[in-house]
Amino acid sequence: MKESHIPKTPFALAFSVGAVLFSAHAGGGFATGNQANTYYVGLGWSGVVSAVIAMLLLTLTMRQTMVMYNSRGLTSYKQLFETLYHPFDKIEWLFEIFFYIMVLMAVAAAISGAASAL
Repeated sequence: MKESHIPKTPFALAFSVGAVLFSAHAGGGFATGNQANTYYVGLGWSGVVSAVIAMLLLTLTMRQTMVMYNSRGLTSYKQLFETLYHPFDKIEWLFEIFFYIMVLMAVAAAISGAASAL
């Protein structure tokens, strides 16, 4: 019987991936305190509950896309989104444009938050 050997992932790699995910979700709003003020102080318990529900929905959605990605043998995110948007395959280009705009806005918000904190 052949044993499969899965190499251990270094802690530094796992921590860096987790830090990137946390900073992508928290970003400049967390660093300046604006996010906590808006969602938790201003909205009270409904803000806390809605944040938990939003993260739960995001996690479930990401899980389903990972299952779809692996079960269909896809090799790139472009193929994943073409599969998701089928038969309207060209809508995938709108996602690409939106994604790059979103990345630029996240970087701009982080820079703006850091500048206002300083």
